[in-house]
Amino acid sequence: MVKRPEGRAPLRGGVAADFRIALACFIIALSFSTSAFAAAESDLLVSYDNTYASSVGGEDNAQVSAANAIAGCNAIYDRSGAGARIRIVGYHQAAQNLYQTTSKGGYVNWMNGYDAHMTDIVDAGNARGADLVTLICVSTADGALAVAQQPGRYSAFDPSGLWSTVVAHELGGHNFGCDHRDGHTNPKTVMLHNYCGGGAQGWFSNPNIWLNGARLLGGDSCLGVGPNGGDNSYLISANCQGRADAYTRIVTAPNLGNVVRRWSFNQTASDAPAGTTVTDSITGTELATVQGTGANFTGSGLKIPGGASGSGAAYLQLPGGVISSYANVTIEIWAKEISAQNWALVLDFNNGTANYLTLTASIGTDLNQQRFESVVGGATAASRPRRACCIITRSLTPAPAAAAGRGRGFATAIKLLISKSPTRSRRCRT
Repeated sequence: MVKRPEGRAPLRGGVAADFRIALACFIIALSFSTSAFAAAESDLLVSYDNTYASSVGGEDNAQVSAANAIAGCNAIYDRSGAGARIRIVGYHQAAQNLYQTTSKGGYVNWMNGYDAHMTDIVDAGNARGADLVTLICVSTADGALAVAQQPGRYSAFDPSGLWSTVVAHELGGHNFGCDHRDGHTNPKTVMLHNYCGGGAQGWFSNPNIWLNGARLLGGDSCLGVGPNGGDNSYLISANCQGRADAYTRIVTAPNLGNVVRRWSFNQTASDAPAGTTVTDSITGTELATVQGTGANFTGSGLKIPGGASGSGAAYLQLPGGVISSYANVTIEIWAKEISAQNWALVLDFNNGTANYLTLTASIGTDLNQQRFESVVGGATAASRPRRACCIITRSLTPAPAAAAGRGRGFATAIKLLISKSPTRSRRCRT
């Protein structure tokens, strides 16, 4: 416990270059190489009641405040050598008005006991595979900024306590088993925040770290000697994998058992002149057709040169009506850029300029940004620039009249799957 102190741009042709993009339902996911010594990442559900969201101007602001506090906690972990990290997996506004219905300790006990006040919050955490669940809400007066289980899953914060040091102390410290008494007094470390006089600096105790000429070995406070040798960073590092493994991480992926179209471009390396076809391996009849000039098979993909609209450069034409017959679809494309071309298209499903779905490989020639745009009846339904590393798999609802797909000028190792609906799968962390 922490005590309370006193307009759509024109889309031109073309594309592409040697850079691999995995796209699922118009989503780009990059794979990263990680160290064997990467931090153990615990998943967190952030919940709040409607009075808190209203007090900060809506749910978006409530979520940003929580994300900033968690980012600050992760920074404290990093500088302290704790070997842990917290990842927000979702947000949830409580179904009930919880304002001042009990103390923060009461909120924690309600969540832990699956009390009727909190069932929707706990269920939301379970549905997302959250290892940690926190609630932001004004409680009855209890003299605390926040309370957390030690160790455990649950914590509760007063809105005034939602900042990095308090978050690190509670769900970043107590939930991992940290004790106040293992904190260092001067300079004061996180677990002694507002104990033995005053606030703390953004460090956990760690005898291998010196700060302002002082070794951060805890156990020297007014509270007495702690149970963990004055080293909260080590305790977190010892417990973080178990915390991260408390619940199975839930990931979203295409329902590959329900694929209705698949084109794999694994033909022998050769030219692919206009009129070349590739057969859908699911139906055995639907043909994707090369249009224009300059395409060739590489043995593992279809390479297309890119070029402005009307240039005659090759692109791939999918059958008409390929997605418009489905209410919900997931689409996955694997592609690799060769060069940056202006507003390069990954795909374009349309029946004219009034109804279309478009994904670009770049915004202008900036390959670090992409645009997904959906227009139905001439009105933009969704237009959002994205960075490739930030987009995750989700479902796609197409424009009802979408007819034909064009991956104009976008290149290589393309596999297209269209499934009737997306699904979620579970993955155990290692």
